[in-house]
Amino acid sequence: MVAVKLGVLALFIVVGVTAFHSANLHPFTPKGIGGTSDAGALIFFAYIGFDAVSTTSEEARNPGRDLPRAIIGSLLIATVIYIAVALVTTGLLPFGKLNGSESPLADALKLGGGFTWGADVVSFGALVAITSVVLSLLYGQTRIMFSMCRDGLLPGGLARLSPSRRVPVRITLLFGGLAAILAALLPIKSLSELVNIGTLFAFLLVNIGVIILRRTRPELERPFRVPLVPVVPTATATRGCEPRDGVLADRGSSLILSTLWPPSRFLARRGSASRSWSSWS
Repeated sequence: MVAVKLGVLALFIVVGVTAFHSANLHPFTPKGIGGTSDAGALIFFAYIGFDAVSTTSEEARNPGRDLPRAIIGSLLIATVIYIAVALVTTGLLPFGKLNGSESPLADALKLGGGFTWGADVVSFGALVAITSVVLSLLYGQTRIMFSMCRDGLLPGGLARLSPSRRVPVRITLLFGGLAAILAALLPIKSLSELVNIGTLFAFLLVNIGVIILRRTRPELERPFRVPLVPVVPTATATRGCEPRDGVLADRGSSLILSTLWPPSRFLARRGSASRSWSSWS
């Protein structure tokens, strides 16, 4: 599925370049740097998959070497692809016409370049991409819950492995069902806000944990050391907590759920935090 979605994105870039209009890039920042920062906060959940890689540490042969390479390497590759896709999309269709679109890449090809067939291919690729993301996130969540069950934070029976598949089937079915229920009952906007604020809160705790562990446990073996501590984690935590217009909706339900979400994320991470922070601080 990853190969399919990467192929679709490559096709989008190659086809979109043929109908690229540089005039669409002016003004380059119509809402200024503040608007760029707000947009970055809203699409922050696009980077959640990178922290899911850390949940595979117990299944890696050399996690101290492999995890930093996997996370940083995939982050760089994905960032380059994001920039290229955003550039081509805006070159195909002005940002004003993309505003409010439910499928901006497909609309950019169809309306900006006249590639109706390309829009259909992109729509198929989006379906494959969403499916692969759901699977990877559920995989990471099941490994976190498996660690919590082993540490006694949740009933140990949930972590029982399947004799044939050697995976925690009960946890997988539990979270698959919960994800399906939330997807069916909650609006996508509310879900994206919850994911956004929950991820920001989790990363905030990680940055704070790096500072604390560097001072309280300086003797720990660290295969990967965060540079310029405490400057880097402090700046990252502060920047992530800055209030931004439009990050949370005005709906009371979203505010209530977003208040409950960070503590639940914290508890979910607690089982694996002691292992990952000591290696990454």
